[in-house]
Amino acid sequence: MFVFLIHTGVIHAQRRELDTSIRKSDWNALLAADFKHFQIDNSKDEGVPYFIARIDTEDLEADCRGSFDTVRYLDINHDDREDAVIELFGGGSGHFRSYVLFLQSDNGPEPVTCGSGSTLEVSFHSDTLFASTRYFLSGDANCCARAEEIKPIVVNGKHVKYLPAKIIPSEDGGSQTVRLFYARLDLREFDEAYSMLSRIYRSRHPYKKWLAGFQNMEHVEVETSDQSLEMVVPVKISSTDIINGRKVSHRFNGSWSVEWINGSNGYDWVLDDPKIQEVKQ
Repeated sequence: MFVFLIHTGVIHAQRRELDTSIRKSDWNALLAADFKHFQIDNSKDEGVPYFIARIDTEDLEADCRGSFDTVRYLDINHDDREDAVIELFGGGSGHFRSYVLFLQSDNGPEPVTCGSGSTLEVSFHSDTLFASTRYFLSGDANCCARAEEIKPIVVNGKHVKYLPAKIIPSEDGGSQTVRLFYARLDLREFDEAYSMLSRIYRSRHPYKKWLAGFQNMEHVEVETSDQSLEMVVPVKISSTDIINGRKVSHRFNGSWSVEWINGSNGYDWVLDDPKIQEVKQ
């Protein structure tokens, strides 16, 4: 915010000094004393207070809770008073985290919104807060989401507005998709595996003809390398067939192309254009 001064007929703009008093906050004590917005969960024996936030938010999926972990300061609404984003660690194998945005006011820090998610990461650019969490596609295990959801939030004065969320592919989502494809083949989940192939590939390889290629398969597994910038995933495949009552092993090397699409069922990865050759034993 600028203050305009008139001196000898000339208008000067002078920026007010940034109010950093919010940095003096004892966040555990502040949350514990704010009965309107926070409740302490006494069932958690974490050695530190475990808070459950009760804050009105446009994010209907938000479940903001956890123990105070970190805090970052910025003047997100450009009123020359630093605001704060605290992060709460919820624990669990999914590394559940939450954030709470506090705006500094004449009455001290006021919580205005919160969000949560698995492996939550919060970043800032200008007057926008970005909350990124794992986004699980069909078949994803809790450890291995193949996409991310980014929710941008802007603040104007005390008004918080959620912008449309974006779903983006994770960096290793293509490699994970290849591994999921072969895991489904190994479990004989052929319908699910076939659905992971691109529309063009399926049009060239009708289901019954494609399925016939696995009629003798007993087991298959794959090793993948990181996908390239060209969205190609190198693979090493080992398989075992049962032929005339005997086990026959095969090895293959090659690659799959992977694509990130927004199809009729939403965002997803698909496989296309395999270039795979058998390694002679």
